[in-house]
Amino acid sequence: MKLQRVFHFALILITLILMACGESNPSKGEENDLNNSSSSKIEDILSSSNNSSSSSSLSALSSSSSEEEVVPCSFLASDSVWSYSVNTSNGTDGGSIDVSYEISGKNLIRIEKARISGSTSSFVCRLMGSEENVTDFFDDSTYIKTSICNGSKMISTSTIIKENFFDTTTVEDFYASVLNSCKIANEMITAPEVSTEKMVTSCDFKVEDNVWEYSYGDSSSYTIKRYVFDGEDVTSFNYMIDAMDYAECLAITPSSQSLRYCDEVGLLEIASSGFPVEENEKNTFFESIQEDCLEYVPASDEEDTVIE
Repeated sequence: MKLQRVFHFALILITLILMACGESNPSKGEENDLNNSSSSKIEDILSSSNNSSSSSSLSALSSSSSEEEVVPCSFLASDSVWSYSVNTSNGTDGGSIDVSYEISGKNLIRIEKARISGSTSSFVCRLMGSEENVTDFFDDSTYIKTSICNGSKMISTSTIIKENFFDTTTVEDFYASVLNSCKIANEMITAPEVSTEKMVTSCDFKVEDNVWEYSYGDSSSYTIKRYVFDGEDVTSFNYMIDAMDYAECLAITPSSQSLRYCDEVGLLEIASSGFPVEENEKNTFFESIQEDCLEYVPASDEEDTVIE
């Protein structure tokens, strides 16, 4: 009896095993369906991958193509902003400066974003630390410089506002000048040699004027003397100018300072001083300034200028 029960139990166990095997092994049709399904999924994945890759490649090509299409100095006179970059180096510091010009009515706004590194910048950054430094160069907010350090690299933004700039300069003429600077910065053209023609000036300012001004030198390097009266005091300005293209100037002058910086006329170095001059002393002071002026402008030249 026990033997019969064992036989029956073994028979049931074998049947269960065979059923399990039948369920785990699909039929030919099911196998083909699974293979087709898997193959279809793989193709979908590959297709998706290829499409993605193709799309990515097209996007990259499109991006590359669009980058290639960005031609240096392609801004137009009618654009609201004219921008270009200048690589800079003066032996101790180097980097780059992005220059942008904006026209606001009759005013010109020039923005310089400089990223400079080197021994001088490193020294300044050690003194500054990580604090932001804001400098008002001219005490009237027409030249504001904001500086901050990233390690030993100096990052600064200078905003220069020239009020009523377009009263004496046309937009078309100034655009041509900016375009020329951009081409020089991008080595599309070479900077022209500066003329050394003698500068024509005169000493025709009068004692009753509140501003006396004269200049001397030649068109490559000259000095402007200016004396400004406010009723009780006189401020003397001495502008020394090395004429050069603006991009040329930035390339050798990466760090602007209050008394030495680049302008459209070239590299400016400024000295100034103030002292009291009472009204009864003005005539004597005027005579001394006239004598100084005539040292640089001989009487014959002065007479020729007046006759013309």
